[in-house]
Amino acid sequence: MREDLIQDDTFREEIMEDMLPAPHAKESLLVFLSVCVSMLGLAAISFLVPCPKTIRGHAVFCDDGVTAVISVGPEGTGEIRPGQKARLSASNYPAEDYGALEGSVIGYANDGKPAKSGMYEVRVRLLRGWTTDRGVSFPDKPHIQGDGEIRIEERRLAREILGPLLRNIGLKKDIR
Repeated sequence: MREDLIQDDTFREEIMEDMLPAPHAKESLLVFLSVCVSMLGLAAISFLVPCPKTIRGHAVFCDDGVTAVISVGPEGTGEIRPGQKARLSASNYPAEDYGALEGSVIGYANDGKPAKSGMYEVRVRLLRGWTTDRGVSFPDKPHIQGDGEIRIEERRLAREILGPLLRNIGLKKDIR
């Protein structure tokens, strides 16, 4: 019976098509491998790329030239600790052109109580005074204001992507 089927020309052509590679099989395999390598590369990079957790606020630079105060809302203020890194920029000296000031959290002003505005005031010691990370020194001008950012926690992009996913499928309660 098998010989009868093979003798049928239509069936023989179908068998030959299944046995011979498709005309673009090699190209399809290369595309598939390229996609796989790209995905592995992105996964590897996501473990290297920093994605820090930060709190941002309004910065006022003190006249002493070595301290600043960053006013932040109540969200996340329980995570602010002395020694955390801070980055500040002055409104009249854009960070893109002049660089940013780097500092370290000293602690809260007002014994950790919010100001009348409802904002918490975080004191920051400027590591190089009024000299930016690009070596530009600001003139001693009173009342310089700008933006401040406190780095709460160092994290990686992979954690930001995978953390919620793992918690949603029940594999981890907290990825910290």
